[in-house]
Amino acid sequence: MQSSDFPIIEGPNYDLGKIQKEFVFRRAQEHIFLHTLYQSNASLFHYEVLKKDRRKPNVPIDYRVHYFIRSIIGIEEDESPQYQDSHVLRIQLPSNFPLQPAICKFETPVWHPNVKYTGYRKGHICTNTEGFGSLFSLDQLVVRIGEMLQYKKYFAIPYQAPLPEDKTVAAWIRSYAEVQGIVNKNTGIVLDDTAWIKTWELSDSKKKIRIIKKKNSADQNGSSPGISISEV
Repeated sequence: MQSSDFPIIEGPNYDLGKIQKEFVFRRAQEHIFLHTLYQSNASLFHYEVLKKDRRKPNVPIDYRVHYFIRSIIGIEEDESPQYQDSHVLRIQLPSNFPLQPAICKFETPVWHPNVKYTGYRKGHICTNTEGFGSLFSLDQLVVRIGEMLQYKKYFAIPYQAPLPEDKTVAAWIRSYAEVQGIVNKNTGIVLDDTAWIKTWELSDSKKKIRIIKKKNSADQNGSSPGISISEV
């Protein structure tokens, strides 16, 4: 599959000033952030809204993301990699997101040291850590996982944090992939070098969609409603 196989997505239309509940407001923001990223990176990914909150303004709480990126989905008997150019990710936002982080899981096979390849946790991504949702907005999360697929980001050392999610894949990376020059983040060898347009890094004149809620409805509990930007 590729981006041209999917219809153009109609963008969100929220009156953010009328949204009173913080959790609802944040999820509406996330929808806006994700769509803004999509408009600038439609060749790299597409998203679907699978489920919306039943309450107005019916913000999305369940997404499916289709990546159009060359990555590894397994290995042959001789340990050579099997490649694929499309991958599917599920992202679910709990009712108290971002206090509880987004639930992210691949629905298609991904051979990556930070993604569980087999077992009941198959598809689980090691970025599902406590507090992750409060550190990354949804658009940043999609880019971060996309760069993992590209092998721009991975952790494969078993005794160094962050630890790999799949030890078998991590061992293959160290003993085969890096030795054979298939991938090596330290020397810049990646599977797909397409650059993401990171919309949160655009100049202020192009960054108007990056909305922060009014202070008077935010700090009743001493917490800030803004998005905390964190890059690894």
